[in-house]
Amino acid sequence: MARILVCSLVLALLVAAPVLAGTKEDNKEVVRRMIEAINARDFDALDAVVAADVRRHSAATPGVEVRSLEELKAFLRQDLSAVPDAIQETRAMIAEGDLVAVRELYRGHQSGPMGPFPATGKPLEIPFLGFLRIEEGKVAEIWVEWDNMAALTELGHLEPPAPPGAPAETAAEEEPGAEPSIEDFAWLVGQWQGEALGGVAEEVWLAPAGGAMSGMFRTVSDGAIDFYELFTIAEPELDLRLKHFGADLVGWEAQEEVVTFPFVRVSPAEAVFEGLVFRRIAEDRIQAVVETRQADGTEAELVFDYQRLP
Repeated sequence: MARILVCSLVLALLVAAPVLAGTKEDNKEVVRRMIEAINARDFDALDAVVAADVRRHSAATPGVEVRSLEELKAFLRQDLSAVPDAIQETRAMIAEGDLVAVRELYRGHQSGPMGPFPATGKPLEIPFLGFLRIEEGKVAEIWVEWDNMAALTELGHLEPPAPPGAPAETAAEEEPGAEPSIEDFAWLVGQWQGEALGGVAEEVWLAPAGGAMSGMFRTVSDGAIDFYELFTIAEPELDLRLKHFGADLVGWEAQEEVVTFPFVRVSPAEAVFEGLVFRRIAEDRIQAVVETRQADGTEAELVFDYQRLP
């Protein structure tokens, strides 16, 4: 996922503060100075409070690495291009030992592209948390997290979840005049891999051709194939249809039977079918969520977090 909400990430990253005299209040004061510098876009002021070899970690932006102060500054400048009016407000701050923890509120408008998501001009207001380790009076390491799904929904890139018990919506009900095509699913193309079902899950999607896309799924555990899936999305219905096969390629369904997930809607951020959703988290990350029914009749969600393979 490339860079999702990198602005907030960026700001959160920088929410750090160095230990000036080693006391908790000193550390918190440096944090305040750092936030002021970020909000003022005075990145040169970061030299006094961030270590030259600063490191940053965040599950919210997988694949994004910051390993120096210069990379951090470049990261800030790039991400602020998506939300130029971004401001962070401190809601809580705690210092303990060599750590400073902050709870922030990020505000702004997405007037530029954010990773794979085009500008919407919509306002964004989302909380995030940051933890910063201080070493020799400067921020040496940063951890920051926020809710990407909530942020993308607020910006209009994802549809808000339906309330519990609401009937399944259809593509026609969602966008009466829309005419989606197989090309709208092209962001799925590629080879994807993640951990699931007690092993490694892999999914491959081929480029659209002849009004359809096709692909393959497999899981491998303990060095052996568990099962395969072959699937297609085809015009005009755009339903996702698949068949299961064991490791010996014997089909699970009868020859004429297929499992069908009826099409609901598609956008640059997600592809929604009844019982199955693909979410585009970043250029190099997608998430697949499958609704399943347990042996006792209860429903559950099976989540696959995929990274794009080279």
